[in-house]
Amino acid sequence: MTLQPYIIAIVAFGMLSGMFSTVLVPNIYGALLLLAPGLLVASPNVLVFLVYLVGATLTIMIGGIPAALYERTTGSRESGVVSMWIWLAGTAFVSLPAIATFLELGF
Repeated sequence: MTLQPYIIAIVAFGMLSGMFSTVLVPNIYGALLLLAPGLLVASPNVLVFLVYLVGATLTIMIGGIPAALYERTTGSRESGVVSMWIWLAGTAFVSLPAIATFLELGF
């Protein structure tokens, strides 16, 4: 079975969380301002894009931890359907605040 639908859903949850998370976005914005203060002066659009990108990446990484632990405990060498379901559930759980914000905005 192909794993592409799972990966597409994981990336979609990551993108949603990267843009609408009320927890991640302010913290990442502050961290990027501290680490690269010249970005705000250069272009605020680049800073916003990096905040969204880092938020989505962080969501996908945090959501993948339970799947990685599952693969490690079972000793599997490749990701299977069960592992992808765990990763999808973890990413969906991490992006719950963003989903609530997204639905409140009325999209």
